[in-house]
Amino acid sequence: MRLLPRSSKAVCACMFVSLLAATATAPAAAEPGWMLPPSQLAPTLREPDSFAPPSAVIASGGEAAVVLVHWRPPESSVVSVERPAGGAWQAPVSIPGGAEGLAPQIAISPAGRQTAAWLDGASAGEERTVWVSRRRGGEAWAPATELPLFAPGDHVADGPAVAENEAGEAVVVWVEADSGYTSEWLVASRWQGGSWGAPQRISAPAEFVQLWEGPLVTAGSGGFLLGWIEAPSSGVYAVETDTLGAEGWTGEQAVESGPDRLYGVSLRANAAGQATMVWADAATESVHAASMQAGSWTVSNPAGTHIHVVCDQHPPRTAIDAAGEGQALWLETDGRMVSESVGPGGAWRGDRQVLTTIPESWYVMRMQLGVDDGGDALASWSAMESFSPPSSLVQGAAKAAGGTWEAPRTFVSGPGGYRSPTALAIGGDGSGVVSWLDEMEPGTSFEENEFTPRAVLYEGAKPAAGPGPQPAAATAPSGRRALGSVYLLAPKSHLWLRHGRHAVTVPIRNTNPFPVSGAVRLYEYLIPGRAHTATLALSELVHYRLAAHQTSSVSFRLARRALRRLRAYVPDRGHILVQARLSVAGEGQTASSSVVMALDQRMRRHLHRKPHVPSGYPAPVDPWAHRAC
Repeated sequence: MRLLPRSSKAVCACMFVSLLAATATAPAAAEPGWMLPPSQLAPTLREPDSFAPPSAVIASGGEAAVVLVHWRPPESSVVSVERPAGGAWQAPVSIPGGAEGLAPQIAISPAGRQTAAWLDGASAGEERTVWVSRRRGGEAWAPATELPLFAPGDHVADGPAVAENEAGEAVVVWVEADSGYTSEWLVASRWQGGSWGAPQRISAPAEFVQLWEGPLVTAGSGGFLLGWIEAPSSGVYAVETDTLGAEGWTGEQAVESGPDRLYGVSLRANAAGQATMVWADAATESVHAASMQAGSWTVSNPAGTHIHVVCDQHPPRTAIDAAGEGQALWLETDGRMVSESVGPGGAWRGDRQVLTTIPESWYVMRMQLGVDDGGDALASWSAMESFSPPSSLVQGAAKAAGGTWEAPRTFVSGPGGYRSPTALAIGGDGSGVVSWLDEMEPGTSFEENEFTPRAVLYEGAKPAAGPGPQPAAATAPSGRRALGSVYLLAPKSHLWLRHGRHAVTVPIRNTNPFPVSGAVRLYEYLIPGRAHTATLALSELVHYRLAAHQTSSVSFRLARRALRRLRAYVPDRGHILVQARLSVAGEGQTASSSVVMALDQRMRRHLHRKPHVPSGYPAPVDPWAHRAC
């Protein structure tokens, strides 16, 4: 992953766009299923000592391992926590070698062989180098090995990623940049025959190269598959893949390229060599996807997706079973967490389901998805309310093959701190592990923060349904098609009002294969918890009627009060936040949604004093500004 500051709070606290499912405490997990309550993996640390978010793996049978960084300023080290099959979590142990660990990743083979890879800066001043260590389950870690760079003077810019196959061979991949950071490329090293091979450059130089979560996977009989995002030239973005077989790397292959900004590649493959991959298109605010059969990729995007993409939020996730049946998971701008399956040839099944609906005042910390060989699925996510004092939670859900998602289970929730993005892994038999880091604030100062790594195991059998909060999904009566999305097409979640005008026109799209009708209205939106939250209507109620797959438009005439407030901010640019509340009906079903957008107007600079704004109206911060990321 791209090098980031130790604490992620600065990234999250600036954005108060989506999140949360139900916050009620979940009932005890049914047996088999989630093994609650969560386990504490290591003693709690307090500043200046701390942990960084974990990486987790699990093998068939339930043997699991977690790696994370233990910070002891001015140094840090990589530690691992192991759980033998059928046993309990063991005491954490340090992996010997290096003195400044960062961004650790771990891979596990079906036989339990483990490989850890991380970055370390101890031997190169401010520069990072790639380190690796290996062990068999239950044994001690071998002394770490520092992998050389491809060329002297290069810099490690991203990574590492690691994978291990059933034969015990491992591959580590990272991104290197030239001395001036003017171009980047991928470098790989392979463990084979008892030693690490010389680093090999496996991609052509590009303006930048990005590895996302889990970009390197095993595929086919002993092979490996890698996926990434790059900019091969100025203004061009590309999704690329490469395959490593017995004869070496086959060469990079462009799956999609064009001027639209792409990000968030998620890649999974099975033992038959079939693969599925999803990513986000920031220009069209949609999910893109591709499936691989016999070494060839076919791009086939799910229909009618509309995701929030500014600040690279909520990239879609994917997984695949032994038969080549894929599953994708993404978060719509209206807060619905949605899944759909895709066949081996790239044909989407149309079995779209809603796991839960996320309130606007919460922010999702990157969803995770896993599928076992038989098609059973697990999903996890953490969420944070972007106000002070912060409140957060960690949730997960399970789905039997061919079935529906059960209600999300809340693993932990409450005020007083932040829960990191979850790490999720699933074995071929359905055994699962979800791990995260609690960063709590029991005192009044940053120096009192406490850090506790935790994990929840999944038993690896069909989940038993239990009571608890149900996901907000539109259900279709028997024999009818499910009601899908209807949404406003507001690029970058902005509505622009022309200077001197009183109305704003917005495209509206029906993604359903049947006609729909409904109404939509704009409301003033302030941060929940402050005065005057989302109650003042800014426009009249606008009714619409759309044919199947039709894109039309709706016009909102703004009230005078809204215009006064809009023109009161920033001398040359007005800005307020609005909430669009939309209702839809079709095929005998009804649904509703809401989304927060910025309403802006280009204005001449004020030459005199600003218009009067009633008290109690705090100027909002633009959560979609890229500089706030």
